[in-house]
Amino acid sequence: MSDLPSSLLRPRRGGDFLAVLALTVLVFALYWPALDGGIIWDDPAHLTREGLRGWDGLRRIWFEFGATQEYYPVLHSAFWFEHRLWGDATTPYHVLNVVLHLANCVLLAVLLRRIWRLQPESAGKSGGAAPLPAGAEWLAAALLAVHPVAVESVAWITEQKNTLSTALYLLAAICYLDFSARRTRISAAGTLAGIDGGSELARSPESGPRASRGSVTSPMRSAQAPTLQANPRASAQSGGTPIGSRRWVSYILALGLFAAAVGTKTMTVTLPAALLVVQGWRHGRLEWGRDFRPLLPWFAVALAAGFVTVWFEGNWVGASEVADDLAWTHRALLAARILWFSLGKLIWPTNLTFFYPRWEVAVEAAGWVPYLVGGAAVTALLWWHRRRARGPLAAWLLYTGTLFPVLGFFNIFSFSFSYVADHYQYLAMPVFCATVAIGVTGALAPVPTLARRAAWIFLGLVVLGLGFLAHWQSRLYGNDTTLFRANIAANPRSWMAHHILGTLAAKSPDRREEAIALYRQALQLKPRNPDSLAALAALLAEEPGHRDEVIANFQEALRLRPNFAEAHNGLANELADLPGRLSEAIEHYRAALRLRPLFALARANLAQALARLPGHETEALGCFAEVLQVMPDYVPAHYHLANLLVTLPGRESEALAHYEYVLGRRPDSAETHTRLGDLLIRLGRKPEALAQYETALELNPRLAAVHYAMATHLVEIPSLAAEALEHARVAVSLEPDNVEAQNLLGVIHARQGRPDEARACWNRALQLKPDFGPALRNLQLLDRGGR
Repeated sequence: MSDLPSSLLRPRRGGDFLAVLALTVLVFALYWPALDGGIIWDDPAHLTREGLRGWDGLRRIWFEFGATQEYYPVLHSAFWFEHRLWGDATTPYHVLNVVLHLANCVLLAVLLRRIWRLQPESAGKSGGAAPLPAGAEWLAAALLAVHPVAVESVAWITEQKNTLSTALYLLAAICYLDFSARRTRISAAGTLAGIDGGSELARSPESGPRASRGSVTSPMRSAQAPTLQANPRASAQSGGTPIGSRRWVSYILALGLFAAAVGTKTMTVTLPAALLVVQGWRHGRLEWGRDFRPLLPWFAVALAAGFVTVWFEGNWVGASEVADDLAWTHRALLAARILWFSLGKLIWPTNLTFFYPRWEVAVEAAGWVPYLVGGAAVTALLWWHRRRARGPLAAWLLYTGTLFPVLGFFNIFSFSFSYVADHYQYLAMPVFCATVAIGVTGALAPVPTLARRAAWIFLGLVVLGLGFLAHWQSRLYGNDTTLFRANIAANPRSWMAHHILGTLAAKSPDRREEAIALYRQALQLKPRNPDSLAALAALLAEEPGHRDEVIANFQEALRLRPNFAEAHNGLANELADLPGRLSEAIEHYRAALRLRPLFALARANLAQALARLPGHETEALGCFAEVLQVMPDYVPAHYHLANLLVTLPGRESEALAHYEYVLGRRPDSAETHTRLGDLLIRLGRKPEALAQYETALELNPRLAAVHYAMATHLVEIPSLAAEALEHARVAVSLEPDNVEAQNLLGVIHARQGRPDEARACWNRALQLKPDFGPALRNLQLLDRGGR
């Protein structure tokens, strides 16, 4: 592996340097519009959230299921480090994605050279590869660089899992082929030396390939010529390091890179199978010791990662609830449909869009039989043709095998809105681009010079044309509005695009009606859509007069998806405000937490509900402690915990600290200023309490309770009697049916020598509540004083 950095990753000729430079300029030019792009769709669910940004967050990324959107620890560790470098700025993420895409293009060229460099000299005669056509590797790199189907992976921050995992995948393949090549050299050296081909010993430098060709014509002749036998104790060295040692360094590095790729995106589990295809193409057959045995640890890693991802998708992401439970016959037909659809987009990249129409498999599958028959026929034809040329079969197997994880045999969350997506096939694109490039350049090799030059000019125009399409496509990734309006224009029946635009509109209070309309449109397109039902319910919950519809929508969402934790939480929020239904609400909170044990928001809501239920204070305190351990910065938990602590003897100081924390994060919370003022009154710190009340009224002058509290305490200060009277009048004007405020206003009038006004206030209080004792006693005192 020692020659990998120097001879493979470094351009070997001036032409290579110019090719890399041209690719760099080309890639940045066509992705320039996306560099200033913002956050798209579910980027916030993948980028490092606030609770994971500390060093403990890095531990949780690796060892805590549910800490991240998907269990891709290498990817989320990369996002973690990137956030520490540049925070919430989005441009560096986009630049890094473009750089990774550029690296993948160069690595593809390096990999092609490496593969052909390892081809046996007789390969072309036995159905293997002819020499790599001139320029094929850089044409393949250019096609990958400019292909419009790659834009979704490069311009979308979330899909760093594609660009990074592909880079690791290609590097792992290069390192493994280096290991394989060194293993072959050692085996050959062992044969020439008359030793076991699997030995770690190797030939000396002077008995290298050229010397052996000149002196030994066959292994048999070598065995008959003792004078040519290598010294068994001699170690062939290059730069002072034994070849056997270097090959194991290559192997370990390759396996590590593969594990890192799997930890970035599970789709890369196909690499060991792909390496077997490459080895079979190189040698014409597969051997257990040479080809299978070294890859056994790789298959173990792949199987473990596959099982974890399938389990995680089903139990945490929700794939088991949103994807159709299809029969295997339907899945086979769906796989063929996805395969040909994906290949068609690579061959003719038009009408690309973010969400493609979702097929109704049960209805349409009967019409997909030709796709399945066509796939089987192509496979059979290429298998029959393999003795003349193994390359086409290898390319077909590599492409279809790389796509296998997304062909519909396993449930994926995104299948709820489409079975196909451009980013699904980013990892398979190098195979397609290499196949096209090698086929075209190979066909041009025997063509006369003038015609070949004209053909290369045409190929250059094709690359520029694809680059123009990619440049236009990358402009859509500036923001959600641009991207998903374009999606609706291309696919008007995309319920998910309507849903996302609704979510975007819901963030602006002045666009609430637009958001509601978009959610309703999404539900018209897909009535059995629990996501839009729950989102619409959550939005309507903030509007008065919709409680019945809100509850009905949440209940329907749960009927369609019983394991919808967010809907349980939303329904519980509504029930908790209804008289006599707090216990039912608590059960829904508990259901949400059974489904998602780390659903901190539901646990916080449960804690708040328990705090209102007599006798459950201890359990509520435990819930709050769990929430703040997971989300120490979650302000609502601090606020409601403080409200609970206020009710517990001797814990007022703890409540005070939590209120102060809330105000440190949300100084414009009038309600918190009010609560803090009430607590300070209890602690005998009246001046500080009055200051909190004044701040609350500055933020919201229509807080009747605060005006009442101000009047209650100012009335005891003779110099502030006029101010107390004003606050009492405002409290009564805001809440005319508040008997306490009416009574207090009467007291202030009486103290200031206005008995008629006082009598009127107390009579009004008694009209509202005839048995209101304070008003009755005050009227009796007034009457006795009048006599």
